[in-house]
Amino acid sequence: MVANAVTPELARRFGKKWFFITPDFAYGRTLQNAFARTLIALGGSYDADMLDANATEFVPTLVKARAYKPNVLLNNMGGLTQIACMKQFTQLGMHNEMTLGGGLFELESIKGCPAAAQTGWWEMEWWWDQPNVPEVVKFVADYRATMKKTPSARDWFGYVSMHSVRLAAEKANSLDAAGLARALEDLELPPDVALQSGRVRYRAGDHQLMANIFVGNVHPPKSGADDFFTIAARVSGEEAAGSIAETGCKMAQPT
Repeated sequence: MVANAVTPELARRFGKKWFFITPDFAYGRTLQNAFARTLIALGGSYDADMLDANATEFVPTLVKARAYKPNVLLNNMGGLTQIACMKQFTQLGMHNEMTLGGGLFELESIKGCPAAAQTGWWEMEWWWDQPNVPEVVKFVADYRATMKKTPSARDWFGYVSMHSVRLAAEKANSLDAAGLARALEDLELPPDVALQSGRVRYRAGDHQLMANIFVGNVHPPKSGADDFFTIAARVSGEEAAGSIAETGCKMAQPT
């Protein structure tokens, strides 16, 4: 879903020659393969470096990327390694030569970067600034009043998870695990839980949460606290996930 959501937007805006910087473990390899598959389907090409998931030195890889002259540098690292890569990328002035982007660059990580490294085109699994969705406006106001900070996707995950269990238990009239799983299949979340526009549900067949993915531009705050991200496109879960057949997932309920 991450690759399917952001790749077409980056390719359309900036070009189809990319360089990947990716952590060398299962998630990183799977993520890069998904990006590569989507990019190639759009007629693109790429080069890549796989690095240790705890890498701190990115200059040799960034020099290699600069020589490749990509339209887009994809930073697939996460957490502190993502931040380190962002800092070194901007210190080398490479943001003037190519577009920086990737899958997830969460609010917590953005705050950990200096202003110069708060840049690029990324996606959010949920974002707090949705002024046309009244349920989100209320949720953010209530959260800020209680927690004295702005909610991130991590906070929404916890909120939606607990309410999903509640809704499934009410539907199944049980706390039996298998019964809850069946009750969640194609369960559509109400607006005050989904906290976004469109239909958000747990798809039967692979149990994927079909939530929106928000694609946009990261930047230093423009007009207020935590205004680090401007949404350019809202990609529906249905569009980003593809079909169940494409996932290769085979679900079987216990007897």
